[in-house]
Amino acid sequence: MKNIFENKITIITGAASGIGRSLAQEMASRGAVIIIADRNKTEGEKVAEFISRKNGKAYFHQVDVTNEKEVYDLVHHVYDTHGTLDYMFNNAGISSMSEFDDLTSEQWKKIIDINVLGVVYGSTAAYTIMKKQGYGYIINTSSAAAFGPAPLTAAYGATKHAVLALTTSLHYEAEAYGVKVSAVCPAFVTTPITDHMEMNKFDRNVFSQNTKNYISADKCANIILQGIEKEKLIITTIGMKKTTDIVFTLFPGLQRKLMKYVVKAGRKAKVRD
Repeated sequence: MKNIFENKITIITGAASGIGRSLAQEMASRGAVIIIADRNKTEGEKVAEFISRKNGKAYFHQVDVTNEKEVYDLVHHVYDTHGTLDYMFNNAGISSMSEFDDLTSEQWKKIIDINVLGVVYGSTAAYTIMKKQGYGYIINTSSAAAFGPAPLTAAYGATKHAVLALTTSLHYEAEAYGVKVSAVCPAFVTTPITDHMEMNKFDRNVFSQNTKNYISADKCANIILQGIEKEKLIITTIGMKKTTDIVFTLFPGLQRKLMKYVVKAGRKAKVRD
């Protein structure tokens, strides 16, 4: 298969760790020019240095995706410098685990600012340029949590539903301008997002015991790139979208039983007052 990533100018937000880092490293190994955009300067520079040692091309830019001007300036700086923008991965995100009534307004604002508005800012800045170019590819990281209920992670689930709706809607708007748009919906991937997620009255160690069988971020990155090669609208790490659509439609009671199990199992990690 033709290497579609060679020499392609690529911005990846949240690329200092997790799926973003794996995407950066894998795409660089395929010849892409990677712009690592992250708040974490130390880890972001390490990723760029690692890629450079492997004879790849990578540059770090410190960016807070909740700052619209910073995102706009980055995207336009990359375009002005390289004369093109081929791929825009809006990947930065955070998670939280909490009973709904324990969530504060500040926590809601924080997760919406990063997971939703960060994607909006990145998509808007890139789309403006890509429409003018007549080509380009925007890839937004949602989650398998966007396919249905997400008990005990309601804030996270709500933001990922929003990202999926935004992305699939833009996909059809962008077709007329030669711009491709896909949503990535990972499930059960080992990344630092679970290590750093905000946990309201839950025991992180107990919760972490249930994440041992997750797939690696490197494997997830390869699945994502395979999906991009096929220009899939929704890219999943497992066949979850089709499965949930069919099974939960045919057996609606099954979803209820599964969600009750999730709540029961999740609350085992809850810290007792």
